[in-house]
Amino acid sequence: MFVFILRRILETIPVLLCVAAMTFFMCRLAPGGPFDDDKQVTAEVREQLNKQFNLDKPLYVQFYQYLVNLPKLQSFKYPNRTVGDIIKQKFPVSFKLGFFAITIALGIGVLFGVIA
Repeated sequence: MFVFILRRILETIPVLLCVAAMTFFMCRLAPGGPFDDDKQVTAEVREQLNKQFNLDKPLYVQFYQYLVNLPKLQSFKYPNRTVGDIIKQKFPVSFKLGFFAITIALGIGVLFGVIA
């Protein structure tokens, strides 16, 4: 049983790498850059932002840094907070919404099941 679980865990590593690679390269294949549409950003600021987010480096370096930073769960929108902190803050509301949605869906489903 231990060998089976270990094998399954080891098999997920290439799958996760493929998903990460597809996500990274599909985002890079999109035309333009993340700061190109903003008309208020000057060329100097755009260059500084590209340097800050390592977009001025070669693609293989960007991919390596993407893989290294992926497990850290850092947020670009909230640089001083981790994704875990944001999820902890928003979880109670999401849980309530999900609980009530499931309760309503089960109630309606059971009702229609009894009627049928």
